[in-house]
Amino acid sequence: MRRTPAQKLRALREYRKPREFDTGITHNIEKLSKEISKRHVSSGGLDTAIAEHAPAVVASGVTVQRVTPGGVATLVVSDAAAGYELDIWLRTGGMEILRANCKVALRRVRVVRG
Repeated sequence: MRRTPAQKLRALREYRKPREFDTGITHNIEKLSKEISKRHVSSGGLDTAIAEHAPAVVASGVTVQRVTPGGVATLVVSDAAAGYELDIWLRTGGMEILRANCKVALRRVRVVRG
């Protein structure tokens, strides 16, 4: 069955009509909120434990990158000084504090510079 010129023109106008884009930021905020909550759940409360129990010097320069199911936490430090402070704190009882206040079982902490 052949199309008439009017049907062809209608189909062409439907195909070439301008798209309406969502210019609001609600989609981006929802996406960011889901990502933050997902990262918080996957860290097992390690980030809040560091923020609450670690010294201010350590807590300000450390972010949790990930925690593996095997219990290896990867922490990113801002600079070498923050890494040194974190290492000293972990060796002097910080690891036990983190183990007691986290939902996940921590075996080891891996420190990387970011």
